[in-house]
Amino acid sequence: MLLREYTVIVRRFILIFGQFSRDMIPGGRIENTTRSRSFLFFSFGICAISGMNGVNALQVPENGLIALNVPLDDLRVGSHSTRTTHPFYMTLWNNVLNDLGFQLSLENPYWNKTKGEMANECLNKEFLFSIIADSNSCSSPQKARWQRTASCHCGYCVPCIIRRAAMQRAFGVRNDNTKYLVNQVSDIITNHAKRKGEQLRSFQIAIQRLKECPQLANILIHKTGPLSDDESYLCSLSNVYSRGLMEIDAFIVEELARELRGNDGN
Repeated sequence: MLLREYTVIVRRFILIFGQFSRDMIPGGRIENTTRSRSFLFFSFGICAISGMNGVNALQVPENGLIALNVPLDDLRVGSHSTRTTHPFYMTLWNNVLNDLGFQLSLENPYWNKTKGEMANECLNKEFLFSIIADSNSCSSPQKARWQRTASCHCGYCVPCIIRRAAMQRAFGVRNDNTKYLVNQVSDIITNHAKRKGEQLRSFQIAIQRLKECPQLANILIHKTGPLSDDESYLCSLSNVYSRGLMEIDAFIVEELARELRGNDGN
């Protein structure tokens, strides 16, 4: 669909399969987690652009709220909050590339945008709307198998909630043609003590905390890693964090109000 809409796109597909022997690093231990995948993704990306003429930057388009990924509550610590596109991690990558003599860099062009702002400011929103259902944001789409249905967005994980809020911001209430396993926000809230509702509940806690003390954003953005001490840069980060949470708050409030009115179009 992208190739039909944008015929100027140069079609480049690079299929990479990597398998490493257990004794590749003498004395090294077996890594059975996925915590190193961020490094692997960027490594493959840098490898790919290193062989392209006229390309010297690997663009990693991630919204600012997810890039910072500030823990929503006190229980989400350490590796529970990924740092894949965190500004500090990407800065370290650029430092390594520079030290190795590569004229290449990593860039996140949307570090100061919320997901809703990215979608709302799209220059081809009609096309974006037509392909929403073909994209995937869910952290675990296989959860649908537990309900014996086809794989789809669960509707209640962190990426799903951010996605739903973004689609509402860009296209209005219930103008998201994505299939979600759980549509009703009220259903998620009633399961706040279980896995199905804990993420939305964590968002509510973070939102309430920020509403009570907006200045906390200036402090919280530092919880996931070191940041530049540039004042305007830090201000932009705290603003995108606040706007991102308020975007989700608007989604929750509007959905609950709509459900209360009984205007569910399903």
